Amino acid sequence: MHYIKEARNKPYQIICQPRIKDTYHSLTNLLCFESNLFIFTMARRKSRSNNRPVKPKLKLDTVFRCPFCQLENSVGCSFDKDLNIGEISCSICHAGYETKLTPLTEPIDIYCEWIDECERVNQKS
Repeated sequence: MHYIKEARNKPYQIICQPRIKDTYHSLTNLLCFESNLFIFTMARRKSRSNNRPVKPKLKLDTVFRCPFCQLENSVGCSFDKDLNIGEISCSICHAGYETKLTPLTEPIDIYCEWIDECERVNQKS
């Protein structure tokens, strides 16, 4: 049974008495439950959602150029999380570097520290 009733602040409300087949979840736009009546307001338009395509994150390098023998893709990095040590070494000339790890450390961070340390040593000489 449906009929339109004027309410306090809302001029048009539809009031319907629940049927046996109706369930609480099938009723939409529920405002309140008063004794045996469900009160609804008129439905609003759905707002447009921003479904922009998600850009894939850029992946950081894990294999690098050796600063000593200048060969591409010869330097690899390994982490020892038990000892909090990160090690980077060249597979050709066996030059390497070790540093302490933080929870946010990535292979590129260790490589940059190694290059910075090489520049510091060269400036002192």
